[in-house]
Amino acid sequence: MKVERRARSGQILRNHLLEALTPRGLQGGELYTLSVALSEPRREVSIRRDDTASQIAYAASATFVLRDKALRLAFSGASTAETTYEVTNSEFATLASYASARDRVLQEVSVDIRQQIAMFLAGKAPPREQQ
Repeated sequence: MKVERRARSGQILRNHLLEALTPRGLQGGELYTLSVALSEPRREVSIRRDDTASQIAYAASATFVLRDKALRLAFSGASTAETTYEVTNSEFATLASYASARDRVLQEVSVDIRQQIAMFLAGKAPPREQQ
């Protein structure tokens, strides 16, 4: 599994996906390779009277490609999740709020990716065209 790392967030997403897709670890030869590209836009959604942000919207958008052993495209998809976190006068509290928001969003994205892949493997999602 390859997740294009965007600092710590790529590692967190990769860990969530590994836990979801291979809960007992790799059991032998891999049939597919998963590549994920991650972006994390943030924007101010609430502004205080002194013109500083009091709430930030954090999103994670992932596009993924599942390839077979011959590296042919088997399936591709995308997932996005968003939440907000509080900005306070305490730097520690703000960082803790951000870390919690990031973890929740990346967990949600990993669950969605796993569900899309599961539907494809169960034959319920149409395969993507070759690229």
